[in-house]
Amino acid sequence: YRQFLDEKNLVDIRAINRALRISEFALEAYNNPNDFRISPINDLNTEFPEYRPKLNAEENVMFFTSRRSGGSNAVKDEEGNYFEDIFMSVKEHDVWTDPILVQDKINSQGHDACLYLSPDGEFMYIYRYDTGDESGGIYQVQKEGNNWGELVMLESSINSEAWETDAS
Repeated sequence: YRQFLDEKNLVDIRAINRALRISEFALEAYNNPNDFRISPINDLNTEFPEYRPKLNAEENVMFFTSRRSGGSNAVKDEEGNYFEDIFMSVKEHDVWTDPILVQDKINSQGHDACLYLSPDGEFMYIYRYDTGDESGGIYQVQKEGNNWGELVMLESSINSEAWETDAS
């Protein structure tokens, strides 16, 4: 395939090299399977949907999105679900603490979901769809001391008229 690539086209070369690395890893993993078990974290789970867990590098702080009761809005959406909110739990002595609703400016009366948490836990991308808006968007927010700062909506080259719900 390399003979067909323009050696100056670094974008395609990087993309193909990445695809090759992924394929090689997949083949290696397939030929050398590992046994593993996925277990629920019962201390965090409820009967309501919980998803998008994001951990810091030390894996002792977790932010996740939940539609549980006790969030920032007691009203349910048109499908009968609570609005999405971002919750946090801390691992102490190998046990996750009871999740708390993230306060500050993170959660609104609409849908708020954690999309990304930086390794140091000081920066986050969130998705926000406020009930008064026509469409949602991806926001960034930086920690300022012990609190989260102002949410800043990403520019229109990131946020479009479409429904951007992930930032992986």
